[in-house]
Order: sequence, then structure tokens, then C-alpha cells
Amino acid sequence: MRSNETTTHELNLKPIWRAVQHQYRLNMRLGKGAFGDVIQAECKASGQVVAVKLIENYCKSEYTCVKVARELQLMKGLKDNKQAYLFIPEIIDVIQPTPKQKQELLKDEEAEQEHIFIIMEYVESDLKSLISISEGSNFSESHLTLILYYLLCGLKFLHSSNIVHRDLKPQ
Repeated sequence: MRSNETTTHELNLKPIWRAVQHQYRLNMRLGKGAFGDVIQAECKASGQVVAVKLIENYCKSEYTCVKVARELQLMKGLKDNKQAYLFIPEIIDVIQPTPKQKQELLKDEEAEQEHIFIIMEYVESDLKSLISISEGSNFSESHLTLILYYLLCGLKFLHSSNIVHRDLKPQ
């Protein structure tokens, strides 16, 4: 098994990621969102595959703090909304590095910043993968209609929660 240092180095991750490595084995980079990196990981206790999103310096401004709080509140509220649950991954946990971890892992000026990790249900496929798999063959009209329907249902849920999603992409 690889050491924590090797994993963060191989994935080209910032040292703050070591704060979650006692609970999660970091596997691969999934992408980068508006707030930070997203990594596929595996819970060491249960073996569950999850997506871990790091939000760095989330309280640098009141605006950013409110945006992050709204995203968390929206995703946490999905348990009560069966329709929305189909479209947005569920939050499993939220981890905030301790002051001691930040002091050990970060430079002095970065140690003052607030970071959180959002542990989410891992969704194995996305629209981009679906399009790639079917490259060379055409989707049927009914298949395209179904994809568009689910996309619009997800958007409707976000809009009903007064959220405007500005960077829709197939991933």
C-alpha cells in the first residue's frame, strides 16, 4: 500500500488533503469544480467509494461563505426530496481540518484559512461518459428525450430552490 505522502504527491494534491487520509484512501482526480478539486476516494472503514470535494478558504468573503453554506444546505436537504435525490449526489459527511492539522500541513498564511471537505456519494457515470461510450452510434430519439427530461428536472429543482447553475457541463 502506498504512503499518504506518495498518494498526495502522485495526485498532485495540496498538503491539506492529508487531513482526510486517515479515513479515506485517495484514488484519482475526478475534476475541479467552482470551489476546488474533487477526488474519488474509498472509505477505509467501509470500503464505500465516494467523491471528496475540497473547498479552500471558503470564508474569505461573506459572499463565498454564503454560497458554500447554500450548496451544503441544498445537498443536505435532498434526503427529504425524493425527486431531487435522483439528480444530485447525497452528502455523506463534512470534514473540517482541525487547527492542529492545518498548522502541521500548511504554510503560516494558509493555516489561517478555513477549508472543508465534502464527502459525497460517488456517481460512477456522467453525461460525458455516456456520450463517449455511444460515439459512432446515434442515440434514439426516446433516449435523448429521457436524458433531456432528467437534465431539465434537475434544473427545475435547482431553480425552485432559487439556485442558478451557470456552468452546466456533461461531466
